Amino acid sequence: MKQGRERGFTVLELLVAMGLLAALGAFVMQLVANSFEMYRRGDARGDLYTNAQHIIERIEEDLVAVHPGPDGRLLLEADAFTGSGGGFLLRLVRSVPHGEAEHGVLRKSGTSTSLSGRYSGADPGPGARGEIPPASGLMEVAWALLPDVGDDGTGFMTLWRGVSAPAFAEGGFFDAAAEGARDATWVRARMQPVATDILGCWMLCLSQASMDWDEELVLEGKADATRALPNWDSTRGLMAARVFPLARAGSLAVPEDDIYPRAVRIILQVARRDRPEAWLRTRLGETDEVAGFTTTRQLPSETDADQCVKIGGEWVRLGARGSSDASVRRGGRRSRAALAGPGTPVYAGRIFRSTLAIPARRSFWVEDENR
Repeated sequence: MKQGRERGFTVLELLVAMGLLAALGAFVMQLVANSFEMYRRGDARGDLYTNAQHIIERIEEDLVAVHPGPDGRLLLEADAFTGSGGGFLLRLVRSVPHGEAEHGVLRKSGTSTSLSGRYSGADPGPGARGEIPPASGLMEVAWALLPDVGDDGTGFMTLWRGVSAPAFAEGGFFDAAAEGARDATWVRARMQPVATDILGCWMLCLSQASMDWDEELVLEGKADATRALPNWDSTRGLMAARVFPLARAGSLAVPEDDIYPRAVRIILQVARRDRPEAWLRTRLGETDEVAGFTTTRQLPSETDADQCVKIGGEWVRLGARGSSDASVRRGGRRSRAALAGPGTPVYAGRIFRSTLAIPARRSFWVEDENR
């Protein structure tokens, strides 16, 4: 009996099988890649949240403790250093945390006859503690936002904080001799860095006359007395009326005129320096209205509430976009339009907001014009 030939796979069948295996392998690889991307983005969001929460809580702690009495003071100056949406200076007088008796340094103050020292956040040592005048329960705190030292053109900023006691001591944050001379050098000589990887940070103050926050308008520099204010002067006598609409001539010497906001909103935008959302694909001139990106997939979508990204030191508001380009509105958030070359990183990061009622709030509805 003749035995039949064994039938194997044809070339066509092998090709079909290889094609199916290749498609399945590509699908699995894409699935794994997407899983890693989701993990990476989730990890980045977690880091950003932790960083932002720490920053906001520390600022809130100082604002809650603002002293509203005759020796109290709260000054917030937007654009204090660059004049172009690049930083702020917040100065305030607050109660000593946990009380002066619990403070490791200030509880020993006032035991010397010289009383020539000043507490600036560091322990001066056992021999010098007594030379610090009694703090009387109050201390000065200052916050400042500055471009990074040796800015590499990415637009990242550093948040600084400093303390000084007693309040209004010579060399402190409210020393009249330094008015008009507070610059980045002044900040770095008197404060310590507390947070980096910041794209932007703003504080808006809600007065008794404010109808709404109008956040975007205020950040674009369109503030007036009916909106939240980017500047605040509790004395009403240190800032001009064009800067602080509630200013009042002669109020510096009248503590009864002092006012404090009923609420403060902290807006913080942070990012991972090593993880930009995109890079510029083409040169972006100072007057260009369309920007080319390596991708727009990670940039804010057209339905997101926050449309601003940071390119170098400039905030750019995105408009209609394709897969690799978008229309842009230049010089957002009071920044200046600037030239940026191909390869410049583009950051969107994450934005966090916190609104805090101020215990020291004080109304100014009743005004005695004859005083």
